[in-house]
Amino acid sequence: MRLPTKRTVSEIDGWRRKLETSGNPGLEPVAGNLAGLEELLTAEKLQPLSQLLTDEGCSVTEAAERYTTEGEAPGGRG
Repeated sequence: MRLPTKRTVSEIDGWRRKLETSGNPGLEPVAGNLAGLEELLTAEKLQPLSQLLTDEGCSVTEAAERYTTEGEAPGGRG
């Protein structure tokens, strides 16, 4: 299913804000990458997203590993 860009950006913005206000420093890189994704999607020329998506995947994996090893919940409720 392909979402229209405007709706996609709105969804990304909502998740970015949730992560930024979570109080969990481990989620800051994920929020930053989502902000970058928003910028790329709203730019006049779409640039390759592969590096940004790779970085986002690494950030999410690192946050999940911290939760698994340290018991730090993604929302800072560990």
